[in-house]
Amino acid sequence: MRFLVEALHQFRLTHSSLCNSILARTVFGVLLLSLLWTSTTQAQQAPHTTIVVLSDRPMPEGFWPALEAALREDLASDSPETAALIQEIDGASSNPSVSPDLAGSDLDRNLRILRGDQVQPGLAVDQSITVYLHGDCIPGLPNSAEIFNPHRPLTVVGPLGWVKRINGHIEPFIHVECSRIGEMLSTKGFGRSREDRNRLMATGVSNVIVHEWIHIATQSKHHGRHGVTQAEFDIIELLARPSKPRSRAPVEARANSAAPTEQGSEKVKGSR
Repeated sequence: MRFLVEALHQFRLTHSSLCNSILARTVFGVLLLSLLWTSTTQAQQAPHTTIVVLSDRPMPEGFWPALEAALREDLASDSPETAALIQEIDGASSNPSVSPDLAGSDLDRNLRILRGDQVQPGLAVDQSITVYLHGDCIPGLPNSAEIFNPHRPLTVVGPLGWVKRINGHIEPFIHVECSRIGEMLSTKGFGRSREDRNRLMATGVSNVIVHEWIHIATQSKHHGRHGVTQAEFDIIELLARPSKPRSRAPVEARANSAAPTEQGSEKVKGSR
């Protein structure tokens, strides 16, 4: 539409000398139709949902492609847990003309995932989710007790992710504590290649993002009994895909925090 405004401006500048010209009016009419068609075509091709991921620390080399791949894999899992997200991505939740049966049929076209430094000024979005990654997105180093006794129960205190609820509305901003996720995955990542560590972190971070996004899509603070919507994760659950049942095997590590509540700061904590 910016091009259309500029075209109208140029037309006004020359209007006094060309107003009586049939050719000028014809050319302008063709130009106007062409610009409107281009604008409509671009709007139809634009993804319905855009995820922007911001990090307060530099991402490790290779982590970003691993995270994007993990997010797309989670969303393409055909899991009932992510059904609300797929409908939101395709616009089915806000547009009755979009059949829920067709939701998720074109995930690549309807979903755009961008790193913060890839966002250009003036980027047009239909619907957006902003993700903030806090801390280092790498598995931490285990201490000696964890190395020699990797099955020793470990508690990570505090939420792995949270969203804020303001005046009863859950805002489309997701906060993820990478440092806590890295602490949980310290024994799993120890001695592995950088590619494997990135894959571990990306899987854990993706599950936390999906968990919090479900809060946003459903506008509900409630948690499920199992799966990606449950209130707390152990390591096995943190690394599971949404399409697979979360194992209730002996706990290796568990994030421990309070259930989501609306507090004075009106913050909803995605207790993991």
